Amino acid sequence: MKTLALVLLLLMPSWAYAELYKVQAARVVDGDTVRGYVELEGGWHYEGAIRSTYDAWESSRARRSLGLRSRGWEIENAKGRKAKRALSWMLSTGVLYVDLPDSKDIKQVMGVYGRLVGPYVIVRDAGARVDIGEWMEERGHLRK
Repeated sequence: MKTLALVLLLLMPSWAYAELYKVQAARVVDGDTVRGYVELEGGWHYEGAIRSTYDAWESSRARRSLGLRSRGWEIENAKGRKAKRALSWMLSTGVLYVDLPDSKDIKQVMGVYGRLVGPYVIVRDAGARVDIGEWMEERGHLRK
Protein backbone atom coordinates (compact mmCIF):
# COMPACT_ATOMS: atom_id res chain seq x y z
CA MET A 1 0.00 0.00 0.00
CA LYS A 2 2.84 2.41 0.86
CA THR A 3 4.45 1.64 -2.52
CA LEU A 4 1.21 2.54 -4.29
CA ALA A 5 0.98 5.79 -2.33
CA LEU A 6 4.56 6.67 -3.26
CA VAL A 7 3.94 5.92 -6.94
CA LEU A 8 0.79 8.08 -6.90
CA LEU A 9 2.72 10.88 -5.19
CA LEU A 10 5.46 10.75 -7.83
CA LEU A 11 2.89 10.83 -10.62
CA MET A 12 0.90 13.63 -9.01
CA PRO A 13 0.77 16.74 -11.21
CA SER A 14 2.37 19.94 -9.96
CA TRP A 15 -1.01 21.60 -9.38
CA ALA A 16 -1.68 19.15 -6.53
CA TYR A 17 0.71 21.07 -4.28
CA ALA A 18 -0.27 24.42 -2.75
CA GLU A 19 2.88 26.26 -3.82
CA LEU A 20 6.40 24.87 -3.89
CA TYR A 21 9.18 27.27 -2.91
CA LYS A 22 12.81 26.36 -3.45
CA VAL A 23 14.95 26.33 -0.30
CA GLN A 24 18.37 27.72 -1.19
CA ALA A 25 21.55 26.99 0.77
CA ALA A 26 19.72 24.40 2.88
CA ARG A 27 21.60 23.18 5.96
CA VAL A 28 20.11 20.44 8.14
CA VAL A 29 19.60 21.41 11.79
CA ASP A 30 17.89 18.17 12.82
CA GLY A 31 15.52 15.60 11.30
CA ASP A 32 12.64 18.06 10.83
CA THR A 33 14.32 21.47 10.53
CA VAL A 34 16.63 23.08 7.99
CA ARG A 35 18.08 26.56 7.72
CA GLY A 36 17.96 28.25 4.34
CA TYR A 37 16.72 31.08 2.15
CA VAL A 38 13.31 31.14 0.44
CA GLU A 39 11.95 33.76 -1.96
CA LEU A 40 8.22 34.15 -1.40
CA GLU A 41 5.55 35.92 -3.45
CA GLY A 42 4.93 39.62 -3.18
CA GLY A 43 8.60 40.51 -2.85
CA TRP A 44 8.95 38.75 0.51
CA HIS A 45 11.93 36.58 1.32
CA TYR A 46 12.80 34.55 4.36
CA GLU A 47 16.15 33.44 5.72
CA GLY A 48 16.29 31.21 8.78
CA ALA A 49 14.83 28.00 10.20
CA ILE A 50 12.27 26.13 8.12
CA ARG A 51 10.32 23.47 10.00
CA SER A 52 8.56 20.58 8.34
CA THR A 53 5.10 19.45 9.39
CA TYR A 54 6.31 16.05 10.62
CA ASP A 55 7.92 15.51 14.02
CA ALA A 56 11.29 13.73 13.97
CA TRP A 57 13.26 12.51 16.97
CA GLU A 58 15.35 15.20 18.67
CA SER A 59 19.07 15.21 17.96
CA SER A 60 20.40 18.17 19.90
CA ARG A 61 18.59 18.60 23.23
CA ALA A 62 15.88 16.97 25.30
CA ARG A 63 12.29 18.04 25.08
CA ARG A 64 11.50 19.52 28.43
CA SER A 65 7.85 18.60 28.04
CA LEU A 66 8.74 14.90 28.01
CA GLY A 67 10.76 15.00 31.19
CA LEU A 68 13.36 12.67 29.69
CA ARG A 69 16.22 11.72 31.96
CA SER A 70 19.65 10.38 31.08
CA ARG A 71 18.78 6.95 29.60
CA GLY A 72 15.63 8.14 27.86
CA TRP A 73 17.51 11.08 26.40
CA GLU A 74 20.34 8.88 25.10
CA ILE A 75 17.83 6.77 23.15
CA GLU A 76 16.02 9.83 21.74
CA ASN A 77 19.32 11.48 20.83
CA ALA A 78 20.57 8.39 18.97
CA LYS A 79 17.33 8.21 16.96
CA GLY A 80 17.53 11.95 16.33
CA ARG A 81 21.05 11.71 14.93
CA LYS A 82 19.86 8.96 12.55
CA ALA A 83 16.94 11.16 11.44
CA LYS A 84 19.30 14.09 10.83
CA ARG A 85 21.64 11.91 8.74
CA ALA A 86 18.67 10.55 6.76
CA LEU A 87 17.42 14.06 5.95
CA SER A 88 20.95 15.16 5.02
CA TRP A 89 21.26 12.21 2.66
CA MET A 90 17.87 12.90 1.09
CA LEU A 91 18.83 16.53 0.46
CA SER A 92 21.85 15.28 -1.49
CA THR A 93 19.57 13.44 -3.93
CA GLY A 94 17.66 16.47 -5.25
CA VAL A 95 16.49 20.02 -4.66
CA LEU A 96 14.57 20.82 -1.47
CA TYR A 97 11.27 22.69 -1.70
CA VAL A 98 8.85 23.67 1.03
CA ASP A 99 5.13 23.40 0.24
CA LEU A 100 3.44 26.58 1.48
CA PRO A 101 -0.07 27.99 1.06
CA ASP A 102 -0.41 30.37 -1.86
CA SER A 103 -0.28 33.55 0.20
CA LYS A 104 1.23 36.98 -0.26
CA ASP A 105 1.11 37.56 3.51
CA ILE A 106 4.24 36.15 5.17
CA LYS A 107 2.38 35.86 8.48
CA GLN A 108 0.22 33.13 6.92
CA VAL A 109 3.25 30.86 6.44
CA MET A 110 5.04 31.50 9.75
CA GLY A 111 4.79 29.14 12.70
CA VAL A 112 4.40 30.01 16.36
CA TYR A 113 8.20 30.27 16.83
CA GLY A 114 8.73 32.58 13.86
CA ARG A 115 9.83 29.84 11.46
CA LEU A 116 8.43 28.95 8.07
CA VAL A 117 6.41 25.76 8.44
CA GLY A 118 5.40 23.44 5.64
CA PRO A 119 5.88 19.95 4.22
CA TYR A 120 9.24 19.23 2.57
CA VAL A 121 9.36 17.96 -0.99
CA ILE A 122 12.49 16.81 -2.84
CA VAL A 123 12.44 17.30 -6.61
CA ARG A 124 14.94 15.14 -8.46
CA ASP A 125 16.55 15.74 -11.86
CA ALA A 126 13.94 13.71 -13.72
CA GLY A 127 11.18 15.75 -12.08
CA ALA A 128 10.20 13.01 -9.63
CA ARG A 129 8.89 14.37 -6.33
CA VAL A 130 9.36 12.73 -2.95
CA ASP A 131 7.33 13.73 0.11
CA ILE A 132 9.98 13.80 2.83
CA GLY A 133 7.47 13.27 5.65
CA GLU A 134 6.29 9.97 4.15
CA TRP A 135 9.86 8.95 3.34
CA MET A 136 11.02 9.62 6.92
CA GLU A 137 7.99 7.80 8.38
CA GLU A 138 8.66 4.69 6.26
CA ARG A 139 12.17 4.56 7.73
CA GLY A 140 11.09 5.00 11.36
CA HIS A 141 12.52 8.49 11.87
CA LEU A 142 9.31 10.09 13.13
CA ARG A 143 7.85 10.26 16.60
CA LYS A 144 4.42 8.64 16.73
